[in-house]
Amino acid sequence: MTTARILILQAMCKQYRAPLFATMHQQLATHAIELRVAYSEPVDGHRSRNDNVDLPALYGLKVPGRSLFGGRLFSQLPLQAIARADLVIVEHALKHLINYPLLALSCCRAKKVAFWLHGGTLRHGPASLARSLRKQLLLTADWVFSYTEGVARDAIALGADPRHITPLQNAIDLTSFYAALAAVTEPDLAAARARLSLPPDASIALFCGSLYAGRGIDFLVSAGDRIAARDPAFHLIVLGTGPLLFQLQAEAAGRPWLHCLGSLFGDERAVYFRLAQVCLMPYLAGLGILDAMAAGLPYIVTGALATNPEIEYLVDHVTGLVTGDDVAAYADAVASLLHDPPRLHAMGEAARLASRRYSIENMASNFCRGIRQCLSEGGTL
Repeated sequence: MTTARILILQAMCKQYRAPLFATMHQQLATHAIELRVAYSEPVDGHRSRNDNVDLPALYGLKVPGRSLFGGRLFSQLPLQAIARADLVIVEHALKHLINYPLLALSCCRAKKVAFWLHGGTLRHGPASLARSLRKQLLLTADWVFSYTEGVARDAIALGADPRHITPLQNAIDLTSFYAALAAVTEPDLAAARARLSLPPDASIALFCGSLYAGRGIDFLVSAGDRIAARDPAFHLIVLGTGPLLFQLQAEAAGRPWLHCLGSLFGDERAVYFRLAQVCLMPYLAGLGILDAMAAGLPYIVTGALATNPEIEYLVDHVTGLVTGDDVAAYADAVASLLHDPPRLHAMGEAARLASRRYSIENMASNFCRGIRQCLSEGGTL
């Protein structure tokens, strides 16, 4: 017998989120709580990233979604699912039009509404009307599911009730990736080296992520040029696709050290993570840090503010490096680490050990615990 119904609204369903929703569906079912995840087809630049999936009809609900005014607003109206739900969890985003009537219902105590809080727009950027509105909306919701503990602290500092916040410790499914990494053989590595014409003594860096504006692709190439000038054995492998893929491929045409392999998922990526010695992500470091940590790769980022909350998982000079927002400083840090084997090994081992703290299972458990607390407070459970 179902005791409560939960609806999570997502603009689209990214591949990396599918294991989370599957695990949450199973965990909530043990408490007779029904989960539905409503999502739409990708819009705007997300179409070209090739990283969206459909969920099983058992708990997935694909609904129409519209991007309006050049992506400034997004419309999604799964009205029947909203009407049935005891708790609706939405993204903390001003452009999602459905959030405003939902929060009005919450204020009238007609519907429980929670935010899934990324927190980046609260942490960074100049004071503005939009930023002020985000803060006010945050305080209106019945509950907050924060990406990380640091984001929870930020929400509390803005006035959110700490009793109504659940840090999720945002994660991806590393279990299968650990297995894929362990399954890579020496012949696999040799074949990959041959495909890319990598010398036996190559110093190999890896970039894995979507290729879009703001990701620091020009910065990455400029840093790579500097490193390659110092170290002819330097090579950078880029895994990912997006609006800037063709630009990067054009850059690679005149740079034998730069290899653009496009979008790879799951086991396909493992051999390149095994080949690499460090992982580079100048800007917008996010969940990819967990893949790098699982593979024992120090993660090297800049100290620029335009980043994601998962940067909290990096410990400077222990599991990775945080450099100045400067091409020369970044290139120097990468080159120095690649040519310091004891330090490189120690940081890799620390990263691999730290990755065990984060898992889809733990994130799902945190999410489900918070859902039950939110429902219990209002007497729904």
